[in-house]
Amino acid sequence: MSEEAPRRRPRRRPSRALHPGELVAHLRGAFLEHYAEDGEFGRALEDFYTNCGAPLRGFLAQRPAVWDVQELAEGRAPLAAWAALYLSQLERVARRYGLARLGPITGDVVVRPSTGVDQIHDWCNRRAEEAATSGRVLPPTAFNAISFVGRADIDTVRRVTFEGTWDPQREAPGDALRRLRQEADQQLRRQLDAIAQEAESFGFIFLDLDTAARDLTWLFWKTRFRLSYSKIAQRTYGDHPDWLPLQRRIRSPGQGR
Repeated sequence: MSEEAPRRRPRRRPSRALHPGELVAHLRGAFLEHYAEDGEFGRALEDFYTNCGAPLRGFLAQRPAVWDVQELAEGRAPLAAWAALYLSQLERVARRYGLARLGPITGDVVVRPSTGVDQIHDWCNRRAEEAATSGRVLPPTAFNAISFVGRADIDTVRRVTFEGTWDPQREAPGDALRRLRQEADQQLRRQLDAIAQEAESFGFIFLDLDTAARDLTWLFWKTRFRLSYSKIAQRTYGDHPDWLPLQRRIRSPGQGR
């Protein structure tokens, strides 16, 4: 008599299901949050707005796109020279802090602002609009605001049930409770795994957000500070040694043999 094949262990899914659009927006926002918390970059934003954005604040308060500013710069309006200066310095700030490398998202998901340059411009727009409508000063810490479109309206709610039996003539209540808990755990895990697989077939993604946060920090260090991979490893050993679970098996950068 052959033994029963072992049941497949459900795959680990450490987060809730994210639609691709929601996932892209989450990752983009989490990456930009590093900029929002960067004091030097925040001061550069303030200086850029004061020197180049403030003269255009009435125009920027209308939330124009970058190409609208380009059109203004190419015209004969009194603000044309200021618009040209704004665009040149916008590109300079984006290149200086690595945001010029942040390109648009391709595919069905639309993320706004779409590029790193657009992100800086959007902050200037929101700063001017906030000042015009409420008199408040939008801080650089609000830099990472984004939005997205493209999420499909898919109903992923499914019923989860448990069925068990108990014969009080054959089993004590305590023993039954332990057995039923074990059976419920097994049944519910199988049901949740099936529901998760169905959600994945719809395009939803279960991302390890902790690992993603680590990877985005490394990306920020590479983009913002232009660190080499060896420097990133050294900084990780110093600031976040828990990110390197194999650290006991390998030597840290610069460590002698």
